[in-house]
Amino acid sequence: MTEGRPPAAAAACLWERDGEIATVAQALDLLCADQSSAGSLLVIRGEAGLGKTALLAETRRIAERRGCAVWSARGAETLRSVPFNVVRQLLQPALLSLLPEEAASTSATGTTSPAPPSA
Repeated sequence: MTEGRPPAAAAACLWERDGEIATVAQALDLLCADQSSAGSLLVIRGEAGLGKTALLAETRRIAERRGCAVWSARGAETLRSVPFNVVRQLLQPALLSLLPEEAASTSATGTTSPAPPSA
């Protein structure tokens, strides 16, 4: 299942994260500067309890304010046996937003190109 995200107006309480926020802002500046970019991936990792979730929430807010499309997914030890769980989490919202005609075309051809006109 895709988890809900915190409201855009919610503010993360980040203490002593200026360096991480600056790195995130720099990565987003590079991504937003090149409109022909195919995208980018930002990985935040660390031990439990270090504030990764709060940092990710702030990253999402910064990116959305800059007009970036943000896709996210969460892995969990209990879901390791579910094949492609994280990929499904990433793609499910985009697939659900397709118009019925687009969805039919995508499932039939394996692409997202528009369906040919019917005769």
